[in-house]
Amino acid sequence: MVDYETSKVVDMIPSRDTGEVTEWLRGYPEIEVVSRDGSIGYAKAVAEALPGALQVSDRFHLVKNLMDGASEYIRRTIPPRIKLKEVVGENQTVKKLTKAEIRRREIEEAKNELIGTVKEMYLKGYSVSAISRELKIDFRTAKNTLSIREGC
Repeated sequence: MVDYETSKVVDMIPSRDTGEVTEWLRGYPEIEVVSRDGSIGYAKAVAEALPGALQVSDRFHLVKNLMDGASEYIRRTIPPRIKLKEVVGENQTVKKLTKAEIRRREIEEAKNELIGTVKEMYLKGYSVSAISRELKIDFRTAKNTLSIREGC
């Protein structure tokens, strides 16, 4: 048991038995709010020992149940494989992209964004060393990126 106001452990019970928990709780008649997991045994023990106490779900189980519910909803609602369509040319040919193609495009976009950032910083007067430090990339990567961009 944890005191809500001080966040200090007051006592612990080494059992999940409903009868033992009920008896243990009777030793704390001043309790007004009980934060607990979803155990039916705990719910019965609290209701019997502290009939006026408010029972609430503890934060861990509340978040866990929310995440489990959201995951299950996503699993039921969104198909495991999503095929993207791409329009190519004037004849409106449709091409479905695979996960590997999507990943390659994401990597290419990230690389192009990095190149643009490095060039922009260089044009603003940053040295290659400063670019490397700021973007947390290897010095050679920054230098090679500028070489690629300067050649274009």
